[in-house]
Amino acid sequence: MGALWVVPCRFDPDRPVIFECIEAIQRYHDNPKILVVDSASPDRSYFDWLTDRDVRVAAINNTGYGTGAHAWGYRQNPDADYFYMMFDSLIVQSNCDEFQDRPVTVVRHWHNSQHDWGWDEGVPEWPHLSIWGGEQLDRMGVPRTDNYHGIMGPMMFLQGSVAKKLDEIGYWDTQVTSRFLQCGMERVAGITLEHLGHDVTQSLQGTHTVHTAAYDETYVKKLDLTRP
Repeated sequence: MGALWVVPCRFDPDRPVIFECIEAIQRYHDNPKILVVDSASPDRSYFDWLTDRDVRVAAINNTGYGTGAHAWGYRQNPDADYFYMMFDSLIVQSNCDEFQDRPVTVVRHWHNSQHDWGWDEGVPEWPHLSIWGGEQLDRMGVPRTDNYHGIMGPMMFLQGSVAKKLDEIGYWDTQVTSRFLQCGMERVAGITLEHLGHDVTQSLQGTHTVHTAAYDETYVKKLDLTRP
């Protein structure tokens, strides 16, 4: 099947970043296969724009945030050789075909000492996200560890064989119900991939510190958005 770009999108007509995202992918790649997974957007007027550009749209009312969209994209296309699991706020700056030779490439990474797991600020009574994250690791049979690398997003460029391994251990079954749990997935993804033997420090922009810092934009740039 070749490579597939899987792009979650909750469309905001006041800041329609999906247009810039798709235009950039198509500008730097030869006839890329792109799947946009809609995240219950109140305004779906952007569907026509995507269809006119031969982009597939999954109007599935995804409520599982980025992880839910990526899981759906994988399970509907398990024969893809490679997956670009990204966000609509990630804008490619040059051709990314070369990364298909690597099992895993991420956008940014960090060592566990640089960022705490955090609490779910949207639900004050919720405990530290490491508790929820630990439950996900236990469910998958992945050992808990205090020494790991996190993955921003998590946005991951994966060979199909790696995506399949994640499916086999239950990673794509994870239920993400808030943006804070999606932050927890940044840690869960890093721990899980390292458990499977992959180097998640192979990142396009190096070490993540804060969102507003300057990063290498040779391959991608990340737009800093605040969303519910």
